[in-house]
Amino acid sequence: MKPYHTAQEDLFEELQRIDLILFYWVQKSRLERQEQKRDEFRGLYISEEEIDSLFTPQEELDRTKEHFSLEAIEEAIRGKTEKNQLKKAKSQERGISFPLDRLAQAFVLDGFDREVLLLSLAPELHLKYEKIYAYLQDNVTKKRPTVDLLLTLLCSDVWEKVGQRPRFSHSAPLVANQILQLYDEPGTLHSPLLAKWVKVDEGIIDFLLGEDTTDSRLIPFAQWVHPQRTIDSLSLEKSVRERLSDLGALIADGGNLSSGGLFLYFSGPPGVGKRLAAEALSRQAGCSLLTVDGSGLVGSETHPIPTINLILREAKLKNAIVYWANVDELFGHGERMQVWQRAIFDGVRSFSGVSIFGGGMAHPEFPLAGRPAIRMEFPPPSYELRKGLWREHLQDVGIELKSEDLSNLANRFRLTGGEIQEIVSTTLANRLHRQGVEAIPAGEILDKCRAHSRQRLMELAVKVNPTRSWEDIVLPQDQMESLHEICHYVKHQHLVLEGWGFGRKLVLSKGLNILFAGPSGTGKTMAAEVLAGELGLDLYRIDLATIVSKYIGETEKNLNRIFQEAEHSNAILFFDEADAIFGKRSEVRDSHDRYANIEISYLLQKMEAYDGIAILATNLRKNLDQAFLRRMHFTVEFPLPEEEDRLRIWQLCFPPTAPLGKDVDLRFLAQQFKIPGGNIKNIAVASAFHAAQNGGKIGMTNLIHATKREFQKMGKLIVESDFQPFRCLPISEGKVS
Repeated sequence: MKPYHTAQEDLFEELQRIDLILFYWVQKSRLERQEQKRDEFRGLYISEEEIDSLFTPQEELDRTKEHFSLEAIEEAIRGKTEKNQLKKAKSQERGISFPLDRLAQAFVLDGFDREVLLLSLAPELHLKYEKIYAYLQDNVTKKRPTVDLLLTLLCSDVWEKVGQRPRFSHSAPLVANQILQLYDEPGTLHSPLLAKWVKVDEGIIDFLLGEDTTDSRLIPFAQWVHPQRTIDSLSLEKSVRERLSDLGALIADGGNLSSGGLFLYFSGPPGVGKRLAAEALSRQAGCSLLTVDGSGLVGSETHPIPTINLILREAKLKNAIVYWANVDELFGHGERMQVWQRAIFDGVRSFSGVSIFGGGMAHPEFPLAGRPAIRMEFPPPSYELRKGLWREHLQDVGIELKSEDLSNLANRFRLTGGEIQEIVSTTLANRLHRQGVEAIPAGEILDKCRAHSRQRLMELAVKVNPTRSWEDIVLPQDQMESLHEICHYVKHQHLVLEGWGFGRKLVLSKGLNILFAGPSGTGKTMAAEVLAGELGLDLYRIDLATIVSKYIGETEKNLNRIFQEAEHSNAILFFDEADAIFGKRSEVRDSHDRYANIEISYLLQKMEAYDGIAILATNLRKNLDQAFLRRMHFTVEFPLPEEEDRLRIWQLCFPPTAPLGKDVDLRFLAQQFKIPGGNIKNIAVASAFHAAQNGGKIGMTNLIHATKREFQKMGKLIVESDFQPFRCLPISEGKVS
């Protein structure tokens, strides 16, 4: 006896056995019915000749006979069953597995369930069975089997029918796993169970026929992945790859799966490789991978419970690991989110396979009823990994960069692997293809990185376009050296912290916290602009009005959003008047003081964990909490400028094209008025407008008028002696008073 050559041959041999069973019941029904002449109703019923023609003679029955006894047919059924079992056994020895067996094993189907499935499947594969079922039910409109017919075909008496009736309940494997679908009899509502029509689910039909496709109902938010990547090929830290390898070995050996499945949580920002890690893990474990997009899932119009059951059914059928991406969506507010969350976690708790959730939250609370979750942290790639990712993806599109340019990209922008791939494959590759250029300058790649990084932070902060350079800022030599040292720190951070190991040895923060302290107008904002321009990073000034809230806990939430988005945006955060947020912790007198102190402690932790550059500017350093001052990597004092510095500021405020009169004495202004650079800039601009209004050059008259107005804004007293020897110059409405 030859074995089966394909897995589907077993299915069609089983259908031939089903043919014999149906032939038995046709013969039995024929004997039980009273013969009546119904030719006048021909076309409204199925004749005996027509029903006989639907059955193909089989070798188990003597083909020479025109009529068969019920005993002969029963003997033929037994013979066919034994033959199929022998052929299946020989096929299994050759390593052939059968979809029907895998389905039965995955959902714990017994022999009765298998027979129900085959009988229900028959009309999906050949329309002749519609006539057979109509004949057996004595109704030409009943072309599908009902629950009652299936029980009749498979049970020997009424008591057995009653005992097997629960196999069609909502909790039974065939119905609960959506293998079979029960429909009301056409034209009626709420049919009794026995009258319901039975149909095999389309996804199950595809599986049994060996079609390797995604169920059409899942296409909007799920897709199959045939794992190709290995764990060693992933651009991840060595420790992460080693842990993934251990998990893969655990899954391959079946560890923890007998006790209800395995639940993993991959945490980290988008693009760090969580989905690729799930793919590589699936390959090592010998499984396929079904990825489900959480945001697409909860945004779909499908019903939660049937949809989740369908997803998990597909995973069981194909021995797949389920990767739930973007699970942060599940922890949103609203009744709809809660319904989806319950459906997903109820399903996962009963799933005997491996579920992997990927999200950005560090420690979400998963409602798993006591089942432990294995958590894995996926940190953003280190400098060396980023450099390797840039080299790899740029080479894929034919771009070669010098080593120093690659180092500059990797050091300036803490992008994830996914973000680097997106920038290269979409922006750069499209430009190469569209314009036919052979290379792209490194400076243009830097611009693309900045454009990518600024997308989301603009909703929370004000972007400052750096227009100032080192020549525009006037500070004492020591402060200028400090600013240059900050730039050196950023440029060589990867070498010292990662290459030389200081980051591991001293557990230093990979970010940079800077304090600019000094009176208003002394150049703190300008210095931040200069740093941003020198480092090629975007600068964002945090708008305190959108952050500070009178409601307890809201300020903390707002700042948390700022830091989270800044991590992805690779920007410099500039907190102007930082003492409004980072002020000293107060003595606890009431609940508001207690919560305010909690927020400050929380912000201390956020600043230590932040990997970017944060600049805190304050007019009064003494107002800041000492805990913040200890965490500053650099503190730069911005003093009021001395005379020579004021003179240089006056000179820098006037462009070369400005029409300065010969009577302008900038040395006098620098010597006479001890004001910071911000006020000097205001005076210079105001004097230019005053001169334009009066149709002449910018002269001392205009400068003295503008100075008077600026002093009024500052609330300073102006006396005539301050303007010696220009006190007699006319000032719009009169002399200086």
